[in-house]
Parts: sequence; C-alpha cells; structure tokens
Amino acid sequence: MKRIMVLLMAFSLLSPVEMQAKENTSVPDQAEEKSPLLDGLDDDVVVTEENGIYIIHDEEKITNDTVAKIDPAQASDLLACNFEEAAHLHIVDDVNTSEEGLLLPGDVERYESNPYQYTYRVTPLLAPFNNYVYVETDNPYPQSFRFLDKDTMYDPGNGNYEAAFHHESLKFQEVDYTDWDTSRVNNGYLFLAYTGDPDGGELTLQYDPNGFSERKQVSAFSSNWKDTTIKVNTPKMMNYTDYVIKSYTNDSMGFFEKMDACQEALDHLAMYPFGLYEPAEPTDTPYPLYYISPYRENPLMAYYFSMFNGYYSALTFVYPFVLDSLGFPGTMSRIARQLNPDCTIEDTWSHADIKVTYNGVSKVYGGQGYGGASDLVYCSDIQSRFTFDGSADDLSKGTLDSWRKVIMDYGDHGL
Repeated sequence: MKRIMVLLMAFSLLSPVEMQAKENTSVPDQAEEKSPLLDGLDDDVVVTEENGIYIIHDEEKITNDTVAKIDPAQASDLLACNFEEAAHLHIVDDVNTSEEGLLLPGDVERYESNPYQYTYRVTPLLAPFNNYVYVETDNPYPQSFRFLDKDTMYDPGNGNYEAAFHHESLKFQEVDYTDWDTSRVNNGYLFLAYTGDPDGGELTLQYDPNGFSERKQVSAFSSNWKDTTIKVNTPKMMNYTDYVIKSYTNDSMGFFEKMDACQEALDHLAMYPFGLYEPAEPTDTPYPLYYISPYRENPLMAYYFSMFNGYYSALTFVYPFVLDSLGFPGTMSRIARQLNPDCTIEDTWSHADIKVTYNGVSKVYGGQGYGGASDLVYCSDIQSRFTFDGSADDLSKGTLDSWRKVIMDYGDHGL
C-alpha cells in the first residue's frame, strides 16, 4: 500500500486550548472523526497519526503525483485548512518514520512555502543597474519565489524571456553568508536578472505551487510560476548599455560621436574577469599549464589557475562592466544597434574588435577590460566584503567607482 506522509505544522492553526484538548484526546483512524483539519478528505481515506505526524493511507485517490502537484490555492481540498494560515506543508514520498515520528535519512522532502506570510523589499544592489538586487525578506525558502517585471521597457528577445529576478545560488568569496545552504545574507538574499531585462518599478511576486526540494531548485525557466497578489515597488533600473548611452552621450551628437564617447567610457569602466585563488589549497597539478590561444593573433599564454583551488568573486558578477576580449566588442556592437539599427557591423582581423559602418563611413571599436587573463588574484587580497550591515566598508553600499577601485586594488590585478 502506497504511503504518503504529510507533516502539517498545525500549531499555527490551533489555539493553546485546542492543542491541549488534542493532547488529551485519543486519535481515531478516520479523517472525518479525527480533526476538522482533515475534513476535506474522502470518507474511505484512512488517516492515522504517529507522534503528531499525520499519515494518509490510500491506494487510488491520493498518489505521490497528486500530492506533489497540489496547488496551494486549493490546499484546503486536501487538508481542509487555510493555506495562508498554515506555516508550511511538508510532503514526503515513500517514507519510514522512527519511533519518535522523525524522518529517517534518505527521505526526499518537498517544501511548499506560503509566500503570503512573509515581507519583501527589493532594491538594486548598485543603482541604477538591473543585473542584481538585494531582497530583504524573512522567507526562508528563496528558491520558491521570484519577482516578475510585467511592464519592462526591454524587448524579451528571440527567446521571449520573462524579465524576472531569481535567487542567486552561487557562493561568492567576498560575501558574508548567515546561512550557507540557502545563500542567505544579512536580512535577505541576492537575486539576479537571470531571464530577460527588468527595468524596475512594480514587480509581482510569483511562487511555484509545485514546491521545490532541497535536491533540486525550481528552474528559472519553469512554466509553473504563478502570480500572488503581492506587489513590490522598486526604483527604476536600466541595463548596462543604456547606462553608457544615457550617461556619456547626448542628442546633439552624431552617430560616430556617440560611438566614440561610449568607447571612451568603456575604456575607463571595463574590468577583465578574474577568479579568486587560494595558495593554501593546492590542487593535484602543482605547475602552470599552457594552452594554445584559439585566436591567431595571440601568442602562447600561461595559465596558473590549475595550481590552486578557485572561488567565485562577487565583483566579477555584480560589477556591470566586467568584459573580456569578446564581451567588450559584443557590448560595442549592442550599443551600435541601439544607437542606429541601420548600421553595419563586421568582424575584423582581431577577435577583440568590430568594424562599424554607417553612411559609407567605417570605424573600428573594441578592446577588453583592464587587467588580463593571466593575472592571479588571491583570497588574501580581499580587503572589503559584502556584509549587508550598512557598515562603512560594506561593499553592498559601494558605488561604481568604488567597486572599480576595489577590483583594481586586488593584488596585482591590472597592474
């Protein structure tokens, strides 16, 4: 007989008097005699209790699939309780319990988090850029919700991607986490614009009614996201190419004047991507590796990365102008298209450059961020951290210029 266990934190629904009465009352087998919490179950469904844990026994009417796909809005149909009042619904497939009614090792547990019982505040990590936001919330399940921008001014592109902020699950070396497993920082989480291009304003909180498991997070491309009635207002935001165009050009400039101004801006702003390495953690390859560059204009290049364990740098992800020798010309190409869709863009002899032609005039643009592929940055070079506590050296309170300076000051990077 298939056994599905539903753990219901009923204390959020019962008064102290009711809880005391429950402790002093024997538990019948049938759901209709058992508790008003379970009145919604069919008459032929047998419900027993093991140390406060309800176990539903049924071969046909309730299956793993039914439980896993239950819509929280219809949770009362199964549990006869108000979903917005329930703390959490824990669903476990094919489990065994100990004598104390606890889950045994190896059990696969799915969580359905109720988004309505938490508060949310969303701000750009670095205004006005839309790549990362800081989400202040007491919701302990960041994988279970996202923020959708339904009115973004940006085109969704060929993939018709929704402009949404999702939980950033990568672990960064310069970030102080209060909970490593959920990537929680002080009072909240980092979210990123993983799909589409939000521009801020009103965001709609969405959740996945199918829940999620600790072994597999909800996919950013899931079709299961459902609207809540929760709206969050944020400052207006923009992507990094709009920032360059609006900050360094004006309407009195011609096309190539604007292109020249954007090139000059990126020459100043762009940083080369880098990782962080720990010499105290050597790998099994105690020597530099060499590789043949895929670009004919480049010589043999030395890479020392394989010698030490590497870590993700937060600044490499959140700083909006981390551009290598492909990202830089790609950005200039995107800017050219935004400025005038009628221009022509071609490759040149160098992979780092593009040729832009308009009205019979051609110019070359491109380059790469400050620094280089062989620059080593060690974990010991970290002087400031993302603490999210508002302190003077908290990187989350930084500016574009201060972040740029930190990157340049990392060890010998770019020097």
